Amino acid sequence: MDLAKLVNEGFEVKNLRERLRVATVDFDSKEGSIVLLERLLNQGHESDQQEQLHGLRTAQKIRSVVKGHAGSSEANQLTNDALSRHETFANHFKFVSDQIASELSTLEAMLM
Repeated sequence: MDLAKLVNEGFEVKNLRERLRVATVDFDSKEGSIVLLERLLNQGHESDQQEQLHGLRTAQKIRSVVKGHAGSSEANQLTNDALSRHETFANHFKFVSDQIASELSTLEAMLM
């Protein structure tokens, strides 16, 4: 949860929206930072070549589900999926952290 908070809340939505306006990329004013970043990342790409920020999305989903619905079936499913794919929570955390680090490098290059 802390990783998602640290990373996702660090993006300035106002700045991302301005970049989209300048690039004449459509967006909805209710969209959050991850969707806006994906719009910037995918500008000019065909719909079949759209990239998603899987690491950022995974961290945010875990944060949302665990924070609000810790005992829910969705939270249990996230737990089971993480353990079945990565064997331990530590391995899962490393996997998601590596994805996020790669995505942040890509975003840094794009936003510079």
